Amino acid sequence: MQKEIQTKNLKKNSSRLIIAIVLMVIVNWIGYRFMYEDATAKQFLDGRRLLKHILNFSWLLIIYLIGYYGWYSYKYIWVKKTWTVIYGFVVIIMIVLGMVDLLIGSFKLDMKDAIGLCRFFFESPMPFSLLWFVCSRNDNKKGKIF
Repeated sequence: MQKEIQTKNLKKNSSRLIIAIVLMVIVNWIGYRFMYEDATAKQFLDGRRLLKHILNFSWLLIIYLIGYYGWYSYKYIWVKKTWTVIYGFVVIIMIVLGMVDLLIGSFKLDMKDAIGLCRFFFESPMPFSLLWFVCSRNDNKKGKIF
């Protein structure tokens, strides 16, 4: 009886993870397409820096929420906590760096590019995939992380 419940939970978890990764790929593709490839959108967002920041921040939060959905009922609680702590840290860093740049305006273009690349990494499905990989290694080692 308990074996059947565990099997159902594993199937439910893996389907949630697959749905989450597919949703992340779709959201990432739409966001990237709209923000960086579409000429009309680039023209519209040119000069509207605050709007661009709001859209990028929203994109980051949507990816976080999709990932949280994927890890919500996962058997290891540390995975959901790790996901939340990492994205919480990234959001706080992005807000602090944005405020420093707004108030002082001292960031050079290279620094802004580095911050943008960091944000872009966390808007992609890659952190979710890496955490999934660590969890699969954890499953193979029967509870030991490495």
